[in-house]
Amino acid sequence: MRKFLIFICIFLMLFCIPIVKAEDITGTGMSQRALVKFLENIVTIVNELKSDFNILRDNFLNKTTTSGTMSFGSGESSGETTTTVNYAIGGKLYTFSASSNIRFIPQTAQSTPTYCYYLFSLNSSGVLTTTKGTEGSSTPSLVMPAVPANTAPIAAVLIYASSTAFQLGVSSTSTAVITTPTWYQLVGPISGTDFPTAISASDLALTGL
Repeated sequence: MRKFLIFICIFLMLFCIPIVKAEDITGTGMSQRALVKFLENIVTIVNELKSDFNILRDNFLNKTTTSGTMSFGSGESSGETTTTVNYAIGGKLYTFSASSNIRFIPQTAQSTPTYCYYLFSLNSSGVLTTTKGTEGSSTPSLVMPAVPANTAPIAAVLIYASSTAFQLGVSSTSTAVITTPTWYQLVGPISGTDFPTAISASDLALTGL
């Protein structure tokens, strides 16, 4: 991988960095100002490559390979998975056994009337993390929250709190309390920031999940 990055850097230096102007070349070499600008361009490109590489690494090494078909459980504020979740963190495989009583960490209350996404992810110890998104008055105004570092996203749910404030981990999750939730089972390399603004089942299919 390091050799590949070096190759990319050389490629960009040859084809993407502006050619040094003739007037920048003196009898003793390149002018100091032109050299500094040239090196600054190299540093910028290398930093951009590093950032892109980190994003790709997390997306492909931290992922769920088998859905647990997550949903709200029979408990008033719990969740459940009906099958074993197979997932990877840093390229290493882990499993999360099916559970009928997954306790959610209490989140800040969701006001009314708003929509909000909640993202669920697992770390290498099998600890479930809940990430609450930003509330919005309509689904087109929403974005999925970013996936926490060193976790694999397994599912997400869209909640609409119509007339009663909702607090995940505290409030009842029965359909009598909240409008029927919309669940998304996340399988494959994906980052929360990759979700389109208005998410739908067809949108998820287009992301290659």
